[in-house]
Amino acid sequence: MKEFIAVFCICFVFFSFSCQSYGNNFESALPCNRNLKVVEEGNIIFSENITLYDINGLSFFRLRDLGSIMDFSVEYSKNTIYIKTSDKSSDQFSNHINNGLKKAVLSKENLFIDGKECNSITAYKIDGYNYYSIREICEVIGFHCEWNEKENLIMIDRIFNEPHFIEIIDENFIFNPENVNNLTQILEKNIDEFDSNLFKVEMINNTVYGKNYYEVIYIAKVNEYKLPYSIIVFIEDNQIQYVKLFSANEIKKIKKFEDKLSNLNIDKDIKVAKREALRYVPETATVDYQNITINIDNEFNLHLTVKTACVDEDGTSRFVLSYEYKIS
Repeated sequence: MKEFIAVFCICFVFFSFSCQSYGNNFESALPCNRNLKVVEEGNIIFSENITLYDINGLSFFRLRDLGSIMDFSVEYSKNTIYIKTSDKSSDQFSNHINNGLKKAVLSKENLFIDGKECNSITAYKIDGYNYYSIREICEVIGFHCEWNEKENLIMIDRIFNEPHFIEIIDENFIFNPENVNNLTQILEKNIDEFDSNLFKVEMINNTVYGKNYYEVIYIAKVNEYKLPYSIIVFIEDNQIQYVKLFSANEIKKIKKFEDKLSNLNIDKDIKVAKREALRYVPETATVDYQNITINIDNEFNLHLTVKTACVDEDGTSRFVLSYEYKIS
């Protein structure tokens, strides 16, 4: 049985934007309430109902507010943001979000976390402030982040994941990013939960230019759908260190999700979602195009978000309707 959840986000854009540029320049940011709980060494250090923005099914939070809650410093200089997890936050928690729909523009500012460039993290500018995906920030820092849909709860564990080391028998081992399969084979032999059919290379970063110092991130993927589990590998000459951002129980969840996908007809659901989204287009408007994105939440539920771009009757203004279809 399918459940339909409609979110009607109408955002007006006047005169200067073509329909194509509208879709490529910004997204609709919908305010929503979430329970946020932060735990450190078994003690609750923050527990509050907060307001954040939902963008394409992901939770985005103002970066300085996130720093004040999780107690890391955020500094800004010359279009670059610096996060230092070892420094205490000097910012006060504001949670100033109002209830109005906002325009979210992709941020062009650079981000460094503990000296490492992290520009692969999704970020948006909303009302001049930087908003980041809570899960992606936690994943890079090493905090464990869970989403409980039934309790509308985001749970963050501030305990850093313990680093593990792999002993290299071949002393002449030198990592070659062009032959990353060698590293993948080593991980598969040494990490019980690592499966090369599941974890795929997402990013290779030379952390010290000109030297054999690399950071390699593996992301869990099922049928090209990214899941919120990863392994971060640090390589220094012939030394390998890694951090797992998942548990053995979560790997079992992934296996169940693979079985679930095999029983779904997503193409059929996409057609139904698009058709349902058209029901909310005003009679006075015409449809230019529809875009659809597929998102997976922490409970492994699939969400289809349909963006329907419309033109008003007189052709002078454009708006987008956002409709969410949940496969349950």
